[in-house]
Amino acid sequence: MLGPSSATTSLVTLQSTRDAALHFNLLSLPHEAPYLNMTWTLHTPWHFFALLNAITMLQFLLAGVIPAAPNEFQVFIQQSLHVSSTDSAFYFGVLETALLAIYCLATLVVGHLSQTVRPFSLILAGLVLWVVSAAASGVARPAGSFYLLLLGRMGTGVAEATFRVLALPLIDRFTPPSMRSLWMGMYYAGISLASGVAYVFGAHTARTLGWDWSFYLCAMAMLPFLVVTYACIPSTCDVNRPLQVEKSKTESRSTRDLAVVLTSPVFLLSVAGISAINFTLQAMLTFAPSMLIGLDVFSDEWSAMAFGGLVMVAGIVGPPLGGALLDRATSFDASDSTRCVAACYQRLFFVAGSTLAGAVSLALLLAHVSPIVFLVAGFGFFGGMFATFGSTSTSLLLSVPPHLRGLAMGVGLLLQNALGNVPGPIVLGALKSWLAPGCGSDVVDGRDRVSLACGNAANTHGLYVLWGIMVLWMAWALVAWPLAYVAAKRVAKQDESMLDHMTLLETSYIQVGVETH
Repeated sequence: MLGPSSATTSLVTLQSTRDAALHFNLLSLPHEAPYLNMTWTLHTPWHFFALLNAITMLQFLLAGVIPAAPNEFQVFIQQSLHVSSTDSAFYFGVLETALLAIYCLATLVVGHLSQTVRPFSLILAGLVLWVVSAAASGVARPAGSFYLLLLGRMGTGVAEATFRVLALPLIDRFTPPSMRSLWMGMYYAGISLASGVAYVFGAHTARTLGWDWSFYLCAMAMLPFLVVTYACIPSTCDVNRPLQVEKSKTESRSTRDLAVVLTSPVFLLSVAGISAINFTLQAMLTFAPSMLIGLDVFSDEWSAMAFGGLVMVAGIVGPPLGGALLDRATSFDASDSTRCVAACYQRLFFVAGSTLAGAVSLALLLAHVSPIVFLVAGFGFFGGMFATFGSTSTSLLLSVPPHLRGLAMGVGLLLQNALGNVPGPIVLGALKSWLAPGCGSDVVDGRDRVSLACGNAANTHGLYVLWGIMVLWMAWALVAWPLAYVAAKRVAKQDESMLDHMTLLETSYIQVGVETH
């Protein structure tokens, strides 16, 4: 039998091992580079976060190049395919649809591969594909080939999926426990900043150097990060999860793993809520600038700039704020179950505040108040939406076992696109044509402008109704997320009961050892 000292030592050792598994410390690992014998490797959490964030921002910068220069790309389509200006709009849409479709399919495949293939090995392959695809997209212009551009866009879609599925699980793994949510919020803020800069970068480059140089410059800018990923990642960090588990546990079948993800109530309800928010957000990003012109809030010249600036600032402020608050709420206990419950709880306040601010923005539109006052309400509306992104990503990651988190992110991204990002603009576009049929575009002095007929009473009323529908759609999140919170609390109680049982078992061993001694 164990004596009191040896039993206590065993208990402390067991607890230390458990703590090590919960709080993976990157700094405690050796830092040999796996591919080249280089003297410098990534050896702090900040290094990894900076690498992942920089790659993400470059990818979003490139993704916004085509929407930022629609006229230049439509002229290219007309010349390369020999189609009319009317038909070129269809092929312009094909470029974006193909990117999104291949991205959705690739997220599921990458999520499955993430269980068996080392994460940075997958990222490296994706970066190589991304650089080649970006360069091919640029070459399409001098080659006069629309299909080369299309192929390049599809390649970047696969590459983006390879990175997007893995980035958040890696950030959650490498970040210090007390700052996980804040860093995740900073990750989303970087996305918002890059998306805003993309419009300026893409439009300016297309007018000065030619749109092909947007692709060349992005490809060249990615090369240093590709080299770092290839040569400077410690071999002990390029593993499928924080601490390796038994091989027999990691090689479960795809259908079984997928079933685990899709039967998690917290996962499904979290996806349902964030899909509703993405539905509204993408619809707003697509139609709000023209709607604000039709409602006489902003002029043609200022509407897109004012609205784009509003969204960018809200996207930069909202996610870090939400992350900092979540870290503070879990400072006493950074265990996975506690963080999941706190994330599900916190986002309820943000989505409720965002919905309220959206309703206020509609009231302000009806009251014809100053545009500045409207922008303040709009900041609350979009800031609240963006603040839910980090907490929702946290709940998605922590709703499944660690070895399934890559798959969970892949499935989650697929469902968010299928239920939110893709149908949002389509459904609201159809409703806009029905509710405000006079709010199309006319060519005036060689420029596209909102039709003058949009200002009549019937069309204006339709725009008000449309704005209300976009705000009201977020109510689905107000339904799904309270249920997710209840489910997360139930899981946490089960985990607590299991921990209490283990503690009781360990205590009994100590007591037996004491009595024997």
